[in-house]
Amino acid sequence: MIDNLNQLWDKMQIEFNKISQQFEQIDKRFEQIDKRFEQIDKRFEQIDKRFEQIDKRFEQIDKRFEQIDKRFEQIDERFEEYNQEILDIKNNTKSEFAKVYKVMEEGFKKMDERFARIEDKLDIMTNTNLAQILNKLGETKTEVTETKEELTSKLDKHIEKNEFEHKKFDYQLADIKLKYKYKN
Repeated sequence: MIDNLNQLWDKMQIEFNKISQQFEQIDKRFEQIDKRFEQIDKRFEQIDKRFEQIDKRFEQIDKRFEQIDKRFEQIDERFEEYNQEILDIKNNTKSEFAKVYKVMEEGFKKMDERFARIEDKLDIMTNTNLAQILNKLGETKTEVTETKEELTSKLDKHIEKNEFEHKKFDYQLADIKLKYKYKN
């Protein structure tokens, strides 16, 4: 009888060791899941860095627009000076006015040409930066989608495997209970 109890006790110890090993495997799997979530966090940090770069580019664009605004203010001041000169000239003779008018006309033509060049440069800068930004956003969206799909697939597989392990564990416990019940 004592031998039977000792044998039964040994079998129970073996089963409990198996159960303990299974729990250790489950712990290892959860550690792997934690590592994967850390990788996802790193990817999100990379995405944040990319958005910071985009913000910096927008700041640079804003600075360029501020410089352009300053140039326009200078041009406005020049126009005011020209307007004053025109008023002064108006008081002068018509011939002097005609000469000055020609000079002003040439100046305005040059200004128009400069404005056209500035507008062309602005268009090129804006289109280039927008294309780069849109490209980066597309890449980021693709990476996030792929990461999400990969995680979902892995978690589904892990859940299925854990359900199987739990059913196997339940079966083993029931088997031990039956063996123990009929031996007594």
